[in-house]
Amino acid sequence: MAATFSDFVALLNQHRKKIWLGQSVDTSVIHTAHAEYCTLPILTSVGCAMRRPTANEPKFDRNLRAHVGAFKSLMVDSGGFVLMNKVDCHWTVSDVAKLYRRIDADHLVALDVPPNRKDRRNRRQAKYLQTLRNLELLLGEFGDKIVPVAHGRGRDELEANCRQIVKLAPNPKLIALGGMVPLLQQCGQTRNPSKDAPQAIVAEAIRCMRSYFPKTKIHLFGAGSLHTVLGVLAMGANSVDSIGWRKAAGFGSVYLPGRHRRLLTHRERERPCRPFVSRKELEILRACGCPACSAAPRSNIATLTKSFQPRALHNIWVLYSEIAGFLEAKRNDQDADYLSARLSDAWLAAIT
Repeated sequence: MAATFSDFVALLNQHRKKIWLGQSVDTSVIHTAHAEYCTLPILTSVGCAMRRPTANEPKFDRNLRAHVGAFKSLMVDSGGFVLMNKVDCHWTVSDVAKLYRRIDADHLVALDVPPNRKDRRNRRQAKYLQTLRNLELLLGEFGDKIVPVAHGRGRDELEANCRQIVKLAPNPKLIALGGMVPLLQQCGQTRNPSKDAPQAIVAEAIRCMRSYFPKTKIHLFGAGSLHTVLGVLAMGANSVDSIGWRKAAGFGSVYLPGRHRRLLTHRERERPCRPFVSRKELEILRACGCPACSAAPRSNIATLTKSFQPRALHNIWVLYSEIAGFLEAKRNDQDADYLSARLSDAWLAAIT
């Protein structure tokens, strides 16, 4: 198994896989505390400005990369999900384009209009049409920096939208599958395989998009947890974004290789969000080679327990090491064993 962080990143690059670290403009930048993390791809969102325009909109300027610690690759999401949930926000595609003109980024996500669960078919169709209109406008100004976003309630709607996107952008550098966050959030509670399992629906959507965009890299927004990132990339997605590594650290938990998340502190919790670390798992942590643990080899458990930043740095390391481990196992035809040790039957059935 690759032993350095550079090895992890190299393996991901060889297999055309990418993990974008989510970073808001109004929260502290953590990953730059470790030199090797400074070149990791970063995703931030116009939604930050939509939520707090006075405080955050000015940060979307020519210094945006410095604001979010993106010293190599930067993707900027358009904030479509925020618009769907923030009814008093009246940003339009013109507003997003105006902001995009001020910034330097590698990928600019087209402003999509996501349907919600209550929308009937005619309402969904109207939103798909507006999404396509927004895409056409942004492609006209920003060209191949624009990332189209495809939606669809079921394969027929997704296919119809993919056909329309192909007419506007037949071979984009990157295309995103939208509207999957609610399904991805259900994956942790769904363990048994079925055709209606969220994992099966996500896998079918990825296959559908691949049939229309065989050479384009496919991105999924909001993958979240360690196992969700692993499962989605194993399904064939090329890239994901996740802020789960940071949220887990904020809840006092750390990622463990092969074991997902574990809580380090035994403070009073009526319903702990994750299992507490066991004695055997403490031994795994003591042997960790991440920058946070290596900086305090004799007291790394105490360091991780007490401080948010070391936990976050540790979680980035484990996130990348787990995906690199999968890719190496796949190269050696051992990926089935690797995945079965980590993912539920619902995931395994959807991947195969």
